[in-house]
Amino acid sequence: MPGDIKYEDVNGDGAINDNDRVIIGQGIPKGFGTLMNTFQYKNLELMVDLQFNYGNKVLWRSKHSAEDRQGIANSFKTVLNAWTPDNQNTNIAQLRPLTAGYNTFNDSDRTQDGSFLRGRNLLLAYTFEPTLIEKLKLSRLRAYVSVQNFFLSTKFQGYDPEVSTSGSPFDQGVDLYSYPKPRVFMLGLNIAL
Repeated sequence: MPGDIKYEDVNGDGAINDNDRVIIGQGIPKGFGTLMNTFQYKNLELMVDLQFNYGNKVLWRSKHSAEDRQGIANSFKTVLNAWTPDNQNTNIAQLRPLTAGYNTFNDSDRTQDGSFLRGRNLLLAYTFEPTLIEKLKLSRLRAYVSVQNFFLSTKFQGYDPEVSTSGSPFDQGVDLYSYPKPRVFMLGLNIAL
């Protein structure tokens, strides 16, 4: 029908069916790791913890639900650019009522690069000189401020590419309205008597 997503006839047999399916990515990354370092200058300490992940895809099921299933959930604002007779240069299918049926296929439009670089932890601390804290009868006093998840760099358009909708290791890389990791700010004191 006009306004429907058009799929490639991969095997050239004139029909779109299971024989046209191809692997478009994997949810498990090809590589991942963390880089951590602590920098010190006199009484100041700066700790930086970066996490990276590359070579995986994320199936963004949230996009599927928010662009194709009108009437079930809130929609993304991208549906304002859906196919109409006057707007045919788009990859958003025509809006139809739920009873008209909708596309449930997982496809390359809903699969995105899941690579990322995350600032996992940043800590800035100051250790007070012993001469300043002797009057308080303390042997050590250290004040710090830290933030977790202080930045995320990714091409993924959803909230967070590090997802597993069901929490299962077999469901890695599937995002269906997953919550992003929270940004956490902390202030603290380390006191030694």
